[in-house]
Amino acid sequence: MAKTPKYSKIIRVCHATWGKLGGKTLPHYGLHNHFLEAVLVEAGYTVKTDIINWARCVESVKMMKHDMTMAWESEKLKKDFQFFSYGMKTPMNFYTKISSPLKNGSFEIMKEKRVAYVRETGGLDNFYKNESMFQSVAVNSVDQLFNMIEWDRIDAFIIDPMSFDDEISKKFPHLKGKIKALQPPIQENIISPMIYKKHPKKSEIEKAYENAYKKVVNRSFIQKLEKIHKVKIYR
Repeated sequence: MAKTPKYSKIIRVCHATWGKLGGKTLPHYGLHNHFLEAVLVEAGYTVKTDIINWARCVESVKMMKHDMTMAWESEKLKKDFQFFSYGMKTPMNFYTKISSPLKNGSFEIMKEKRVAYVRETGGLDNFYKNESMFQSVAVNSVDQLFNMIEWDRIDAFIIDPMSFDDEISKKFPHLKGKIKALQPPIQENIISPMIYKKHPKKSEIEKAYENAYKKVVNRSFIQKLEKIHKVKIYR
């Protein structure tokens, strides 16, 4: 007879619709939630997941309407949030039209260009520190990035390669072969679970998470995630 897990606590997490990383119709609500859910269930929690706007998700974790999310670690977010042991790594790049005269992603080349990014995106410290160099535009969804580049309202947008590939395949197939990533990346990031620093149960949740993390996160688990979500995970 199968052993019945004894869930005694509920954790509410939120994520945004973001390629294979998050979405209501994805397995386990996406790669980010699947990773976090697996560790938290091992830690003895029942996980309740909501897929909402990213900026709203960050604010909701800060207001403690949700307990946690997964985000790119950044100095900006570290002011208010505590990050736990990391899940995966990913680069962040400028993307532009193939027809664009922009040849690389150096800040010197991108200076004064119209650059869009999803509001409250973590892992963009290098960009945020130099944001005054650009005509930056903060948007609320990944879809807006693709629409704006297609309509020539911006010169480039910022996204990670995994999300770019999934988004263009599912929603913007007519743009395949028309948009390119500029090298080098703006920076390479670590994606980790985060919780508000003033959360009254932060220490308790962190201890439970870290203990479960040691049991769950191994090569076999990562390979399982890669198979289910059809992605390559970098560690």
